[in-house]
Amino acid sequence: MKYGLISTIIAFFSLINVNFVVARSVVSGCNRTYAGKELSLCRYTERISNKSEVVSVAKVDSSGCFSFAIDIKEPCQLFIDGDAQRGFFLCYPNKNYQVEIADYKERTIQQKLQPYFTPNEYLVFISDMTKSDANYKVLELEDAMDFYNLKVLKSKYDADTLEFSQNDLKKIFSDFDSDSFLAKYRDYRILLLYNQFTGNDMTPEVCKRLSNLGVSVSNPAFWDVFNSTFNDFVANTVGTEDYFIFKKIIEESNAKMLVAHLREKFNVTDKNLLELACIKIIADLVQNKDFSTWDVLKLMSELGPYVSDANKQLLIDVAYMSNLGTIGSVASDLNCIDKDGNKHALHEFEGKYIYLNFCNSRLQRCEKDLRILERFAQTFAPNLVVVNVFLYDDLSRIKRVAEVYGKGLKNWEVWCAEDSDLARKVFNARSVPSYFVIDNKGKFLLSKNAEPNDETRYFMLKLFGMAD
Repeated sequence: MKYGLISTIIAFFSLINVNFVVARSVVSGCNRTYAGKELSLCRYTERISNKSEVVSVAKVDSSGCFSFAIDIKEPCQLFIDGDAQRGFFLCYPNKNYQVEIADYKERTIQQKLQPYFTPNEYLVFISDMTKSDANYKVLELEDAMDFYNLKVLKSKYDADTLEFSQNDLKKIFSDFDSDSFLAKYRDYRILLLYNQFTGNDMTPEVCKRLSNLGVSVSNPAFWDVFNSTFNDFVANTVGTEDYFIFKKIIEESNAKMLVAHLREKFNVTDKNLLELACIKIIADLVQNKDFSTWDVLKLMSELGPYVSDANKQLLIDVAYMSNLGTIGSVASDLNCIDKDGNKHALHEFEGKYIYLNFCNSRLQRCEKDLRILERFAQTFAPNLVVVNVFLYDDLSRIKRVAEVYGKGLKNWEVWCAEDSDLARKVFNARSVPSYFVIDNKGKFLLSKNAEPNDETRYFMLKLFGMAD
């Protein structure tokens, strides 16, 4: 009886530990290579669309010193954002951190042009870090995870070795239980180990265990196991009965059936996890060529009533990202400058069709396309305006292009994007070059297979009533 009471008291105080009050933390450091620059301290709000928010901004002084002040109520993973690298660390409320960050590094042109470039990620070095520090403990756990991953690999995924590894990790890092955030971090990592070395037939068991652990969006280990479980979820069911169930769900835009199927078949019982899983699956399906984009977007809109207010904004963000460049959706405006430094935007051509070409003067293919697009501009004038938007280019190179190509054409524009990264993001222009055809109402008419070739030329001949 006495021990039962003690357990109750411990459980009570562990619950109190979860409900942190808002407290100020300070993150400071010094690196001369950042002198005069502005640094942002950020955190991910979710890892489905990888949306992040800036929690503090610091102006680096002439000696390279900077300081962030943030108010948080629970531990979270933060990163100091850089152009080509970002430094991660765990931050606790009411604690100050003196950090060392890597020297400033800028993306090369080649990296900027890569469609899926992501900055290098590393853990920042924290001064005076002790063994009791959460960041130190996480480093120890990650080292241990590497060892047990190799152990399971060497055993050729033997089930007993996997079970032993999970139990061993739980024992070795039992001190994590005194901190609810670290305890969850450990348990998510152990589940990730299990998920990596079991087949698709064990997905319901993984989902059940993840449901039991619950959702912790501020814990990076949650997103690792979540994305590992639900990445290409439908594609992983190909050849099974579940694939045809998902196919029916998509074709009928039956959100209710999607929720019920995940809950019953895959043991996704945690309500928040269920909602996030539905959103993640739909976000992946938009990129899946086996299914109609419109059917998936319709399924997304039908999911609204089954999503809590907390996840509605995420659903809206995913819907927006998924709809970028979709035929019939409205094209965003675009801020650019011409060779003389004059500002321009796409709305200048309201009422006209636009062929939009995102390019870079350093790419040989772009130069070749400009010759073809000159002929497009000549053939379809005055119905079509060809707008060439150069990304990551400087004005001296733009001037050269403007002097060589499209001379004398009134429906020909050579511009430079004011913010190349933003332009690519709002148009979902993953590769360079990328091409879009926008109709006279400002909506996408072609966003895929819009390359300047014979097929696109014939499409435009039909569009403007010029085909034989």
